[in-house]
Amino acid sequence: MENPRADYHKRYRGKYSCDDCGKSYTWKPSLTRHKREECGKDPQFSCPFCKIKIRRSGVLKRHLIHVHKWASYTETSHLF
Repeated sequence: MENPRADYHKRYRGKYSCDDCGKSYTWKPSLTRHKREECGKDPQFSCPFCKIKIRRSGVLKRHLIHVHKWASYTETSHLF
């Protein structure tokens, strides 16, 4: 029996480019997410401290933790 993870790699790993903006991805689900959430759209989230605009909530969370040393994700749950 083949490893299901190996099957996933065969189906979705490759070279995928966005038809609209040309951004390229190694994983097909990443391109799908890009088209759905990012491409041609203005950033939906902004940092409450430095006002940087960010397209994805997970990236904002990472920004808050690493740049502003934010310790508690629950304190910012209203931002997402």
